Amino acid sequence: EYSEGRGFYLTETGNMPPTATIWLPEVGQDYSISSIAGIECEGEGTDPEEGTLPDSSLHWTMEDLANPGTYLWEGEGSVEYMDYLEIPAPVDYPATYRITLTVTDSEGASGSEYRDVTIQP
Repeated sequence: EYSEGRGFYLTETGNMPPTATIWLPEVGQDYSISSIAGIECEGEGTDPEEGTLPDSSLHWTMEDLANPGTYLWEGEGSVEYMDYLEIPAPVDYPATYRITLTVTDSEGASGSEYRDVTIQP
């Protein structure tokens, strides 16, 4: 729409989705169940309109890739700790899980990023 007398066009683009960024766990990192008690998850959500999203807008899940659609753990916030005692022990090692961070802005738009992690005995 042209703004007469002002010399510019105004374009409405709607709500752009936010971006999820995972810092931890790192890409390709393997874990040993005998050496640590869990996995630290750290990330953030940024939105083109709102900037950095609050912790209440960040949601973590861990999916068992041997059984797609089976979610073993959930958390909320920019930093979350997944304790091994909170999840069922895998039937076979090594076990691969998908940790996903989903961020949602105040308008309901969302974005996700994931990391696949392998847990050794």
